[in-house]
Amino acid sequence: MFSSYHSKLSLYFVLTFCMFLWQGCHFSMFPGKIDSSLKTFSVSTFDVQAGEAPATSGQDFSELLKARMLNRTNLAYQDDKGDLSFSGNVVKYDLQPLAVKPNETSALQRLSVSVSVECKNLKDDDKTWQQTFSRFEDFGADENLADVQDALLTSIYDQIGNDVFNKLFADW
Repeated sequence: MFSSYHSKLSLYFVLTFCMFLWQGCHFSMFPGKIDSSLKTFSVSTFDVQAGEAPATSGQDFSELLKARMLNRTNLAYQDDKGDLSFSGNVVKYDLQPLAVKPNETSALQRLSVSVSVECKNLKDDDKTWQQTFSRFEDFGADENLADVQDALLTSIYDQIGNDVFNKLFADW
């Protein structure tokens, strides 16, 4: 019983110490450092140029990008003309059959999405860029796209959001 009490007390002490240590540290979830001159960012609603894409897909990506910047940087959001300004378009939304079976039916389908992103750096024109990012998700051919579309787009946009974020901070 004596050793069990001390084990619990030691564990409690270690957890408390870690909690205080954690609060005193700054944790960064991005690969580079933010230029100290940057204080704000803005995200325009992305337009949808891909004919088959859901009408809300541009707005969905814009909100994901805004949330990612808020959660992973110390930059403040402003509606317009942030130090970093994001805009762009959903330019591709394509459904393709994959893994065709001998009877010429598909076992899988692939949803591919491309998003063109422009990032303007109002503090440093040399760090302004534009790039198209593409990702895909596969799903069973027996599944109805309407039933799985939201989950697929969430996953695809999350991957593209990571790509944009990594591109943004790769040079800093």
